[in-house]
Amino acid sequence: MHGVCNSIRHFFWQLLEENGTGHLVGSSLTMADIGLVEILFNIDDYMGIQTLDPYPALKVCKTRRQEVSPENVYKLAAVS
Repeated sequence: MHGVCNSIRHFFWQLLEENGTGHLVGSSLTMADIGLVEILFNIDDYMGIQTLDPYPALKVCKTRRQEVSPENVYKLAAVS
């Protein structure tokens, strides 16, 4: 299972790096970004929070998304 988690982290890290905006798609928060945080929380729960240390872009993404209010998430869901 650790190999799968490593592959998932690396995949999303590459997407963030390639986009260069700190978001998975485009330059603003989308449901994809919110979904990524859920994936990262699950990986943290399974493997421990330090597992994001080699992926600073993922750590920043996770921290930023934690600051998003539930109202903004609701608005994003309504637009999607």
